[in-house]
Amino acid sequence: MPSTVLGQQAVTMPADTTGNRPTPSAGMIRYNTTTGLHECYDSLATWRPLYTILYTHHFEDATRNIATSTGSADTVALSWSFTKQYANSYLVVRGMLPISGQYSYQAGEYMEIAGVRKYTGAHYVCPPDSQGDDGVYGYIALNGIWTTVNTTGSKTVNIGWAPLSGGTGEKPAHYWNPDGRGGRARARTTVLDVFEVDPSTISVIT
Repeated sequence: MPSTVLGQQAVTMPADTTGNRPTPSAGMIRYNTTTGLHECYDSLATWRPLYTILYTHHFEDATRNIATSTGSADTVALSWSFTKQYANSYLVVRGMLPISGQYSYQAGEYMEIAGVRKYTGAHYVCPPDSQGDDGVYGYIALNGIWTTVNTTGSKTVNIGWAPLSGGTGEKPAHYWNPDGRGGRARARTTVLDVFEVDPSTISVIT
């Protein structure tokens, strides 16, 4: 095993490829030149990176009063691009999309990354039917995990809706990012975080 190098301001860990990992023992730490990550061998008897979240991409969109529509065509209302840093990381998404004026209980709002689509926020019941555009604001929760976007490079996040449901035009609320449409309301902004996460730290149950 290579010697650990102690400098004035840092410690250089032993470094080698995945294929040249040593015979493992709990507590080992090394730099993996194949993955570009520091890794350890832990009590679960597996090599894993020293950190769970490898990279975070944060997005905000303050475009006001995005008007939704009915019909059969899919609509992309919000879109961001980012550069995926790690090839085999999972993408875990958390965010919030503010809305006003309920229109449909089954609006088919979706989020997709690199062409992989997940429907979310269906069957939401806020804001209340009686409130209209100027009443209580609600939101659509943006959640999901993408396990198959396994390459680095430029990726795109799209948020939109596929409004045709049972032959009837549906739409997710009247406005996204409503801007003070009620007397006591304040402008709302969509926020979204995309986390690149080490797959060995997540157990996906389907």
